[in-house]
Amino acid sequence: MKSCPSCGKPESECDEPFVAAFCADCFASKKSLFEVKQPLELEYCPKCGKARFTGVWERPNAERLAMYLTGKIRSEYPFTVKACGLSSPENNQLQIEVEISLELPQGSTAKKKTTRTVTLLPSQCASCSQRSGGYFEAIIQLRGDPAKIARKTELIKAMVGNESFVSKTEELKEGTDLYVGSFKVATNVLSKLKLPYTQANKLAGKKKGKNLYRRSYCVRL
Repeated sequence: MKSCPSCGKPESECDEPFVAAFCADCFASKKSLFEVKQPLELEYCPKCGKARFTGVWERPNAERLAMYLTGKIRSEYPFTVKACGLSSPENNQLQIEVEISLELPQGSTAKKKTTRTVTLLPSQCASCSQRSGGYFEAIIQLRGDPAKIARKTELIKAMVGNESFVSKTEELKEGTDLYVGSFKVATNVLSKLKLPYTQANKLAGKKKGKNLYRRSYCVRL
């Protein structure tokens, strides 16, 4: 009967096959199975709570940070990373706890839990920068019954906020104008709400030789 020379446990009592002469637990404890490449840093926008992952601004939830950490881990063994917990941002840092499952020789698996600190570098995301500068690509013009306009205004602002922003809300005698950061988001929101509209385009300039337009959507309620 084969026994582990480190802990003395017989192979028949182990859940995982031995790796060479050792049980999987002792093998994992005696050898560095992985390392985490430093630094662990992300640009972070305090205003909206998003972090920059490979050029894309997203909210730093546990699953997304586990993906980020996966790209920082180096190991000679195949591995997977599962998120276990995430702290709230504090003092420009957050802590992510993950479980790393490593495929060892002879078909054994080792699981290691580790908690890592990610430093948040205060910055401003593109959306917040555009919003603070009054940027917009579309105007949703709500016209008609004041009570309906008030209800739709709040609903549209909430829906737009999921993907873009409303840089300005202008109350006029004839209705309400919402200045939206993305014309695509404005179009999608009106489509989801099944609100018919008339559209007008106004040339706003050029970018890389292409005409840029600002779109106005007039909605009758």
